[in-house]
Amino acid sequence: MEYRISVHKQMGPYSPHQLRRMWDHGELSANTYYYDELRAEWLPLRDLVESTSNLFTVEEAFVRVGQSRLKGCLCVHNKEEIMRLFVDGGYVVSALGDMQEGEFALSRALSLEDATYEWILGEEPLTTNLRLNITEYVLKHAIARDVHIGSKQSKRQQTVILGKGVRDKITRKPGFSLRPAGDPTLKLPLVKLTNIVGRELQCDVVIDHLKVSRRHCLLEVSDQTVKVKDLESSNGTFVNGISIRDGVLKVGDQISLGGYQLVLHKDEENGPG
Repeated sequence: MEYRISVHKQMGPYSPHQLRRMWDHGELSANTYYYDELRAEWLPLRDLVESTSNLFTVEEAFVRVGQSRLKGCLCVHNKEEIMRLFVDGGYVVSALGDMQEGEFALSRALSLEDATYEWILGEEPLTTNLRLNITEYVLKHAIARDVHIGSKQSKRQQTVILGKGVRDKITRKPGFSLRPAGDPTLKLPLVKLTNIVGRELQCDVVIDHLKVSRRHCLLEVSDQTVKVKDLESSNGTFVNGISIRDGVLKVGDQISLGGYQLVLHKDEENGPG
């Protein structure tokens, strides 16, 4: 996997090995950034060379690849195995493992214990052995997770069944939106199952406000609720005036991101899209 890096966000690409070597030799400063294609945003290089975990679970990364309709390879691995899932335009076109291929390899990749992943943008398989729609596969196999970003409480997260409301979030228009407290006519729809809110232009919901962090919080849409998780923002996330690290929102709750006020709404016009 190669990354573009720069203090000015315009150099590269470099391999992770090259980046770590340059970092260790003091050739890169702490204010250097790299571009993560899967997350579609610039991140501090320190996060790449010093981190030992991913932002998303394997299943969540798989869902986001399908939503973004990216082309490339999601490499899923632990100490014993490596599985390669090649995707293109919302489809899995090939799945390969050490001993398995096709849908067996895909299923194995999504159930691999203690697994992590790497995303290789643009990587193509030598041969194709699948043509599976990722959205349909997610629905059929009820792939969804309680997302706890950076949680130290539990490394093993529980799979939950996708209810009708969640299925609608994948195949229909969103059912929830955020509206600025000062301008309730402006609607910010929560389009995805998981929505990153922040100042960075590549966030799912962009809030252009100086006190809002680049990646401020994560909102996970489920059947009748929206879960909120603060992403270690500089100025904190508040719900109805109370500082929170994570919690469940109700319609009408007021969310404050660094002082910027938003209200959660339920949209009734959730018809076929």
